[in-house]
Amino acid sequence: IFSPDDLRIIKAGPGERRNFLDSILEKIYRGFYSLRLQYHKILMQRNSLLKSIKGKAGDSHLGTIEVWNENLVKYGIEIIEKRLDLMDAVREKFREYTGDFFKGMDSGIEYIFSWDRAEGMSRFNDSAYTGPGSGHERNVACSRDDLREIFSKKLNENFRRDIAFKTTTIGPHRDDLIIFFDGKDIRSFGSQGQQRIASVSLKLCELHILKDKLDTEPVLLLDDVLSELDIERRKKLVKVINERFQTFVTATNISYLDKLDIDFGSRFLVSENNIN
Repeated sequence: IFSPDDLRIIKAGPGERRNFLDSILEKIYRGFYSLRLQYHKILMQRNSLLKSIKGKAGDSHLGTIEVWNENLVKYGIEIIEKRLDLMDAVREKFREYTGDFFKGMDSGIEYIFSWDRAEGMSRFNDSAYTGPGSGHERNVACSRDDLREIFSKKLNENFRRDIAFKTTTIGPHRDDLIIFFDGKDIRSFGSQGQQRIASVSLKLCELHILKDKLDTEPVLLLDDVLSELDIERRKKLVKVINERFQTFVTATNISYLDKLDIDFGSRFLVSENNIN
């Protein structure tokens, strides 16, 4: 389903972008939902312990936190690795789709670890224009073999901070995505049109991945999305979906659909609980 609410992926907080990845993973990996559930159970236990610590942590606290840390790393790394694998597919298709809408635009997505957030965000919030091909889409700063060690180390380093905040401040539950055009985070610097196209392109990536991984033909619903685009990008979007997906389009005003000069097939008018 494509709807105007999809803009939340771009404009809302990190949770929306994590949910975008995780919702795809739950569809293509049978055990991913259980993996997330297990991770969050451990996270809740660790947070409960942090809230119980008054002042300096005692030996019993340190022993228990070590157990929770080990399990948090065990399941957290699995989540991160699945997300990174998915990112490889999303990144490639995202660049392709956004290139269809904005010729010559350098676009991309980068996964930001919670322990690398400040550095990661700052590289995409510099007001200086860097231009296409600026190389902002760097490789993950560490090999996946190193992730377990880094996550464990960062949990230990942030223990005092976690006690102060009464919550676990790093982990896949706080990771984020940066979506950029010409080296700039579009959440902060993108126009409304760019943000809309980015959200549509992400949903197209999801469709492509589901089709590829599940070997099935997804049915697409465009819920009054076309009205939010200018005429040229409406045509481009309809061309893309007509070539690849069976699609249902909803609209409160069909006049702009007629202007596209595209055969949409059957039309149904819903009025006063009747379908014609």
